[in-house]
Amino acid sequence: MVAVGAGNAIALSHNGGTNWSYTGTSASWRSVASSSDGDRIIAVADSGEILVSGDAGSTWTPRTNNQQWQSVASSVDGRLIAASTTGGLFTSSDFGATWAQHEANDPWISVASSADGSLLAAVKSSFSTAYLYTSVMTTTPGTGGGLSGGSGTAIELQYIGNGVFMPLSYIGKLTAW
Repeated sequence: MVAVGAGNAIALSHNGGTNWSYTGTSASWRSVASSSDGDRIIAVADSGEILVSGDAGSTWTPRTNNQQWQSVASSVDGRLIAASTTGGLFTSSDFGATWAQHEANDPWISVASSADGSLLAAVKSSFSTAYLYTSVMTTTPGTGGGLSGGSGTAIELQYIGNGVFMPLSYIGKLTAW
């Protein structure tokens, strides 16, 4: 188990919450997530600080991105999505070493990921209203078919040759045919 709080170090329990130890630095931590085996842990702070651990919290590596982080979520294998209140949504497929920005400059406040990372959800706030967005990838590399989506939907495609594009990242709800 892992938990964070504003102004505290990162709290870890290896026995179901009976005992807790503290690790990492004290910061205004906003969110923490881990892979299913608990080996990969990420913590984000609204000050822009990101710490990742690949050994269940024994050691930590800082990652810099200079965002006001609000929330982070992880797939089973450690693929990440993070929400910034000032900079948008970010995804990372290399456990936070690099980040791809999506939905820039929107006040995102919470994110979630399915176990396999194929389903993502994010909440953004606009004055007194919150909006829930979901992302579902339902296509595979190929030359036929098409994609469509509603307002605010975005997809990043990579050309892999011979008229074939492969989806890399996406936000919103897409329909493939």
